[in-house]
Formats: sequence, structure tokens, C-alpha cells
Amino acid sequence: METNTKITLTIVLGSIVVLGIIIGLSFLNTESSVQLTQYSSDDTSKPKIEIKEKSFDFGEVDPKDEVIHEFKFENTGKSNLEITDIITSCMCTTARVIINDQKSPKFGMHGGPEWIGEIAPGQSGTIEVAFDPDFHKGTKGAVTRTISFTTNDPHNQEVELTIEGSIN
Repeated sequence: METNTKITLTIVLGSIVVLGIIIGLSFLNTESSVQLTQYSSDDTSKPKIEIKEKSFDFGEVDPKDEVIHEFKFENTGKSNLEITDIITSCMCTTARVIINDQKSPKFGMHGGPEWIGEIAPGQSGTIEVAFDPDFHKGTKGAVTRTISFTTNDPHNQEVELTIEGSIN
């Protein structure tokens, strides 16, 4: 009887380990399931994102002072511009999209909920970025953080914005 108990226990524990590995691997899939409308680069009806400023230097900042900056963009194309997969390079930085006074959820280093923003032709929006210099207690000196997102503009499918400065 003792041998049967050991075999059963080994099978149960082995099954739990395999199940744990399968569940763990499913969380490693960072591929977005959000599908954007696709356009070819020569399609005359495509959307087009225009961002005048892709980098912002906030200068010197005290650790207790949160930095907030808005990157303005416009859809100068002829179809709806779609934005998704917003992610920041560090947990001290969050970003959200504002379209027609409607705010998306906040996104961070690990992304966020599946979300897609649509900007009509001729419409503008904002990427609001917040940097918390006190997140990494005791950090001083130069910092650079990035914010990236995906669009359906065939010439700008991956967009990266940068904030930088120095913590006193």
C-alpha cells in the first residue's frame, strides 16, 4: 500500500507542477489581442499621427515634486487613428490618452487593461505622462523614461516618447 501512495503522490505533485508551468507561461504572453485596422503605406485613406514634440526635458526636480507633461498629437489622415498597447519603461512613470476630454485608464511598465483609442480625422488628443521622482527612494541624478504605443498609421506603427531630467 505504501508504494501505491508514493506513486499517487508523485503523479499528483507532477500534475500540479505541470499545471503551474502552463499557467505561468500563459502570463508571459505579452502579445496584445487588440486588433487594429490595417492600412498599407500607399493607401490614400490611411490615418496619420502628427506629434510635434516626442521628447521633453523637465530640468531639475525635487524628489517630492511629481512631473506631469502632455504630448499633443493630431490625426492628419483620412481615417480613424487607433492607439493601443501603451507602456512605460519604468514603474515610476504612467501614461494615459485623453481624447475629447475622455481619459483612458492609466498605463505603466506592465501595460494595463486592453484598450483602444480612436481619433477621427482632424481630431487632436493628448498623451498625459506622469513621472514620480520619489518612486525610487534616494535616487538622484539624470533620468530618462520612455513611453511607447502602437498605432494603425502604417508609417508610425510604433511610437516612442521620452521624458528626461535630473532629480536633485
